[in-house]
Amino acid sequence: VAYIWEGNEPLDNFKITYSELHAQVVNFSAVLRAHGVRKGDVVALYLPMITELAVAMLACTRIGAMHSVVFAGFSAPALGSRIIDANCRVLVTADGFFRGTKHVNLKRIADDAVKIAAEGGVDVNSVIVVSHQKRVTVPKTCSTPADARMTSIDFDYTVEMAKYKGVESPVEWMDAESPLFLLYTS
Repeated sequence: VAYIWEGNEPLDNFKITYSELHAQVVNFSAVLRAHGVRKGDVVALYLPMITELAVAMLACTRIGAMHSVVFAGFSAPALGSRIIDANCRVLVTADGFFRGTKHVNLKRIADDAVKIAAEGGVDVNSVIVVSHQKRVTVPKTCSTPADARMTSIDFDYTVEMAKYKGVESPVEWMDAESPLFLLYTS
């Protein structure tokens, strides 16, 4: 077992093996390449603590791209400014998640951040969206959230993973001093 994921509700959990993790990382690295991510690029990751976050971080590393994890509690202006600073053309996010009894509409915040980035001169070409909120237990005090609004630059994570499953995505060798990630302080 590589790790055990535990969600907001105690019954939401599962294990992922090293073999499963490796397969997902190779698969998602092919997805990133298909969306134009190349060695030296920066990919913004605006995700809650879900398995796809680790997969995306490792997939970026595999292809020589840097990742910039932005805390899922940050606002659209905070995310937008980080996208601008790092010149990110690809954003990976989720539709939403639950923190305690509160629902966080991550996709709406991400959409607002993409608009802010465009106003700042950086056009995000692809937003890869993990459908997370309906695969977990909805807290009793919350109503079932609506589906995320998808636009022409939005791509469903599961669909993209299926489309590029089995596509070769070799490791991009890097210098020892090459940057791995960007981490902005709050």
